[in-house]
Amino acid sequence: MSTAKFCISLPDSLAKFVESYRKKCGLKSRSQVIEEAVALLRSQELEAAYCEASMSYDEAWETTTEDGL
Repeated sequence: MSTAKFCISLPDSLAKFVESYRKKCGLKSRSQVIEEAVALLRSQELEAAYCEASMSYDEAWETTTEDGL
């Protein structure tokens, strides 16, 4: 897996949380904590997009499903 290196700045309270979470969850690095956080954000974005897409009504789809396809 290829990786990209970032340098980030966090308020002290968030930096302490990241370190605390790393220790509590047995992660090897703070980068793993950030990875998990970004993956969760991506998941939330995908969920919102799917929800929005499911709210759109497509009459052609309704016709297709009535045909048993």
